[in-house]
Amino acid sequence: MSTKPVAPRRLLLECHAAALAAVEPRVATARALAELGSGPLRVIAAGKAAEGMLRAMLGSPRHTLIAAVVAAPGRAPADLVRDARIAWHAGGHPLPDAGSLAAGAAALGLVDEAPPDARFLILLSGGASALLEHPVAGVTLERLRSETARWLAAGLAIGEVNRERAALSQLKSGGLARRLGTRPATVLLVSDVPGDDPAVVGSGPCWDASTAGAIEHRCVAANADARAAVVELARDRGLAVHDHGALAGDATATGRAIAQQLADATPGIHLWGGECTVVLPDSPGRGGRCQQLALAAVATGIAAGDALLACGTDGCDGPDLRWRVAGALVDGGSAMRIADAGRDPADHLARCDAGSALEDAGDLVDTGPTGTNVADLVIAWRADERRSGR
Repeated sequence: MSTKPVAPRRLLLECHAAALAAVEPRVATARALAELGSGPLRVIAAGKAAEGMLRAMLGSPRHTLIAAVVAAPGRAPADLVRDARIAWHAGGHPLPDAGSLAAGAAALGLVDEAPPDARFLILLSGGASALLEHPVAGVTLERLRSETARWLAAGLAIGEVNRERAALSQLKSGGLARRLGTRPATVLLVSDVPGDDPAVVGSGPCWDASTAGAIEHRCVAANADARAAVVELARDRGLAVHDHGALAGDATATGRAIAQQLADATPGIHLWGGECTVVLPDSPGRGGRCQQLALAAVATGIAAGDALLACGTDGCDGPDLRWRVAGALVDGGSAMRIADAGRDPADHLARCDAGSALEDAGDLVDTGPTGTNVADLVIAWRADERRSGR
């Protein structure tokens, strides 16, 4: 193993960058498209990775785009706006909005207008559940938004939220597949859910008991791929690495448990992947599940020389886009920096205001939107010799 000195914060940021590069949706989708039969395609792309996945299809020498409906966060890039074949709809996330409903209606229209032998490519990634929506009769947008906000505030896991969503939607839990009928389709997934379950990614619009065999689903990028990239980087540098797998449960409790685990851990890099949950108070402060986890680890204790990064791979931790950051990078000096700013970690954890304390410590990580989404990563460094330093 390497005996070179390690700068923990720099190392963890490099690990995070390697993880994101491994799940870049354009590259991952292009690999999958090279294995699909050639010919014309109609495309429905929904989620935070929709742009990259669509660009892979546009660059495929084996396929021709007939028409596409895109449901994604933000406005379409200028070159895609100029393409008359592409209908781009900027939807809402984490709460659906009028753009989400327009995208859902357009997707169903694309299906209904297609001939019986038209071939479809469905490109799904995390965020699609909110970005692409068409409610059942009698369900208003206001109800969709209020119900979604309630589920998220209650700390429900993504699978539970999606089960609730399905009861209000014509698209979810196989709704889009039923609308496709006998038209051939392939679904490519950038997965942000545990186990990469196609019934859960984007709320499974093309997955139900009657269509699961008829419509092929392929996962092209997932959290495991991101973690594998961290393992490869560590081994290339001669560093010990330990992949602990799934990350789930309450963010505060998980942050405390990880800090306790790290205190007695074997030196080297330790990593986890998945999504925790947060039960919000009536008036939550600034932050998200990754920042909550990181501050809980600080409150529990991080030794000098150790560090921990907790970030969403989509670059957005928390529902309030006014305070968009990917997460946080904390170390053995974070507790002192927070105290010097007059902040009490326990108070900020109770109020779900981790972001305010972590900002004062200089510990927030702002990558901007990454264009992918394979859930969250926690990457930690446990030093051979505990010593301070950033």
